[in-house]
Amino acid sequence: MDLKIVGYLALGLSASVAFLYVAEQAGNRNSEAAFDVLRFGLIGAALIYVGFASLAKEWDWVLNVELGGVLLYGIFCILSKVHSKYWLAVGWAAHPFWDLFHLFDNGANFVPEW
Repeated sequence: MDLKIVGYLALGLSASVAFLYVAEQAGNRNSEAAFDVLRFGLIGAALIYVGFASLAKEWDWVLNVELGGVLLYGIFCILSKVHSKYWLAVGWAAHPFWDLFHLFDNGANFVPEW
C-alpha cells in the first residue's frame, strides 16, 4: 500500500476522532449541542470543496456544483433539526459518495489526491 495513502487515512482518522471528541464534550452539556457540532461539521465538510474549487479558480459550473453540495447538506441539517436526527445520519452517510464523485471528471483537477 502506498505510504502517502496511509498517511492521508491516518490524518483523516485523527481528525475524525478529534471531531467526535468535540461533539461528545458538547453533548455532556446538552445533547442538542452535540448534534449542532455534527451539523456544523457536515456543512464544513461540504465547504471544503468550495474552497478547493475557489483556490483552483474553477469559477464555471464546478463552483456551482460545490455550492449545490453545501445547499444539499444544509437541507439535511435543517431536516435533522426540524424533523428527525436520522436526516443528519443520512447526510453523513452520503458524504463519502460526494468524496468519490470528486475522484472523477473535473473533481480530480482541483481536489487533492487524498
